[in-house]
This record gives sequence, C-alpha cells and structure tokens, in this order.
Amino acid sequence: DTGGDDTDPEPACADGLTELIMIDSYGDGWNGAELMINGDTYFLGDGAEASTCIGLLDCNTIEWTTGSWDGETSWTLGDLSGAGGSGVVIIRYKFQ
Repeated sequence: DTGGDDTDPEPACADGLTELIMIDSYGDGWNGAELMINGDTYFLGDGAEASTCIGLLDCNTIEWTTGSWDGETSWTLGDLSGAGGSGVVIIRYKFQ
C-alpha cells in the first residue's frame, strides 16, 4: 500500500455541463480573440489559462473570431479543441 487515495478525482464540472479550457501560451490573454458557442461569447482576457463550465445542446455551433497573436491561443471543449487561431470558423458539432 502506497498510502495514496484510490478514489477518482472530482469532476471539473457538474453533471450535464462540459468544461471549456482556454489557454494562452504567452500568458497575456487572447488579445481580442473570442470563441462563441451557441451565441455565448468566451475569451481569455488576461493570463495563461482559465476555464468555465457550460451547458451544451444536442447540436452546437462554435465560432472563432481572430484577435492579435492568435498563434498563442488554444482551447478544449470536451473532445473538441482548437489551436493557433483558425480564422473565422463555424463548427456544428453534436456531442454524444
């Protein structure tokens, strides 16, 4: 016995919600870039990382709006992710 805790870690979000993780490799926020999910806007205003829990629909619309220094940006939402700025993109994704 190593004395460690064998329980699963607490989930980041409550049931029915999905964690959105926003990262900036330089640590100064997304410099005007925004991620819009189902009409709600998310951005990293300052710092290297932030997260929030969001409710998703059966079919979701995800849009990326470019800012300055998009090469520093990345995000993860469930099984989806984006990095390096991707221009204006609309993704329609059905979460299982």
